[in-house]
Amino acid sequence: MQVAAPTVRASTGPVAGPIADVVQQVVDRWRVAHHVPAVYASVRRAGAAVADVASGVSNLGTGRSARPTDRLWAASVTKMMTAAMTLRLAERGELSLADRVSTWLPELPEAGRITVRQLLNQTAGIPELWEIPGLEADIRSPDAAQWSERQLLDGIAGLPRTHAPGSRFAYSNSNYTVAGAIIERVTGKPLGQVFEEELATTLNLDAPEARLDDAHGAKPSNVHSYVRTPGAPMDGTPYFGTDSVFRSVLAGAGNLVSTAPALAQLGESILAQDGGALTPKSRADMQRLRRDGHYGLGVYGGPIGTNGGFRGTFVGHNGAFDVGAGAYLVHVPERNETIAVMANTQVDEAEWGELLGAIVDATGPVRPPGAAPKAMSATGA
Repeated sequence: MQVAAPTVRASTGPVAGPIADVVQQVVDRWRVAHHVPAVYASVRRAGAAVADVASGVSNLGTGRSARPTDRLWAASVTKMMTAAMTLRLAERGELSLADRVSTWLPELPEAGRITVRQLLNQTAGIPELWEIPGLEADIRSPDAAQWSERQLLDGIAGLPRTHAPGSRFAYSNSNYTVAGAIIERVTGKPLGQVFEEELATTLNLDAPEARLDDAHGAKPSNVHSYVRTPGAPMDGTPYFGTDSVFRSVLAGAGNLVSTAPALAQLGESILAQDGGALTPKSRADMQRLRRDGHYGLGVYGGPIGTNGGFRGTFVGHNGAFDVGAGAYLVHVPERNETIAVMANTQVDEAEWGELLGAIVDATGPVRPPGAAPKAMSATGA
């Protein structure tokens, strides 16, 4: 599920017409060109929705049409939510980003050398959880059993460390699994409940729209997950759907399920200058990017260049799996615009970049230069 900060480029120029209609045309064309069963896009600008569209078929077996209200697995976009929850706890003094992990999880090796900040900016040196012996084979099997948080933490504890804490960037789902466990220790509540209280309820999002919880036994989504293979896509829903054990294992690293409109609303609240989920200091801290990974606290950042001539920056995160899920959530500060795109199959960086660039071109003029917030820079953290 590792991702890289892309340069977003469009394959088409601007299209005339109302924003929602134009975004629908862009998404329709892109879906057909890339043979994706269903694609969803939501665009928000300055606190208001300007487009919520869906294209294609959510279930190839029944022919059910995709709808903007469909819930999909957002995968690693979850990391932005986990970072935001951690920052909100820090704002209230319930923890500090300078705290050692040993304060909350003393059983983890080298926990006294790793800080909460190093978990969030992916420099902790904790290996990827997929290296835990037997984990991936277990959760991909038809009889997959639920892995508890304790099993995951014990498995992570048994892996050799990759580098000294804080010495370099290395993307690892384990960092956010540990961060999610710390949130639970600090609050005494399940991570899903903290998500509802800190983010979803604040935005008046209903639980079906966006949830971060134990997937085991959850109500299945109407959207099937497809694995892109030569020929027809393979239906991977029994193994990789929104109610799968595979999803539940990822916890604070990749558990989030959401509609595209709810995902865009969450992203705007966290990333936009007037979003409200974080204080200006916390938001700036989140978006301060390291030079060696272009990663802040739960977000990547980088340049945008489109065929339509737009040049600017973005901050956000993607979620990518080879198991029938794909998502990207970005904020473009020069536009004060937030875009969420989701699909019921895996989508690579170049493909997402093409779609996001086309949407940026389609959604209208750049905000007046004097009104734009200060552009991000890739500075050390």
